[in-house]
Amino acid sequence: MSLLEWLQEPPFQAKEPQDKSRKTVAAIQEMPLRKPIGVLDATVCQLKGSTEVVRVQGDKVEVQTCYAEDVTGRIKLQLWGDQIGTFSDGCSYNFTNLSTREFTRKLFLTTTRKSTILQMPDMQGIPVSETASDDEQDNSMVTGTHQCSGQHFPIQLPPMPHSAT
Repeated sequence: MSLLEWLQEPPFQAKEPQDKSRKTVAAIQEMPLRKPIGVLDATVCQLKGSTEVVRVQGDKVEVQTCYAEDVTGRIKLQLWGDQIGTFSDGCSYNFTNLSTREFTRKLFLTTTRKSTILQMPDMQGIPVSETASDDEQDNSMVTGTHQCSGQHFPIQLPPMPHSAT
């Protein structure tokens, strides 16, 4: 096979180029799971100061949650690794190479290893949300037991409401 023949028909499959089209939050909310998002311009709101450590494929990984908002809507966004701590609440960013995921039947966005995030001038017309709506509240009950040294049975502590917003 000559070089010219090889270049015309290489012995491997061509890879589709990454989607670089700009999406809105409303368009993303209509997309299926695990769909790559080329570009999203959005304002970060409700950035949680704390992070969580979760297990992903057996490894412990740190994750931070916020919301990305544009004039068409708002969607939950999970930040991983180097992206944690690089955002400011109320600032606008250009996100590339995000992906859609679903948890408890709610679609959200997540950064990927190829994600890039650049701060941009504040977007006009986007009201920065200060509180989550009822369906976005993270309300959980914290329960626990305590073994008293003088007793041989655990004491059940009453549940305490905990709101993570």
